[in-house]
Amino acid sequence: MRTRKRKKSVLAELRLSKGLTQTQTAFHAGISQDHYWRIENGRTPMSGTVLVALADAYGMSVDRLRRLIGWNPNIENGKRNGRKSA
Repeated sequence: MRTRKRKKSVLAELRLSKGLTQTQTAFHAGISQDHYWRIENGRTPMSGTVLVALADAYGMSVDRLRRLIGWNPNIENGKRNGRKSA
């Protein structure tokens, strides 16, 4: 759960530093404002596609954003050791 909390604070800080609303950020990422809110608040995992779009919105590399939020595709997609978690 710590990673999701960290994500929330980092995503919110990045969004606010760019002067963006959640609605504007969601539009740029191609998702609904509600979906973005759930990602920013750690309620739902972020896909790689959304990670790429958010990195673009925040003006940084995907790798930098990934490191800042501690994004791991296996955890985000519910997988552990190559298998779906129960």
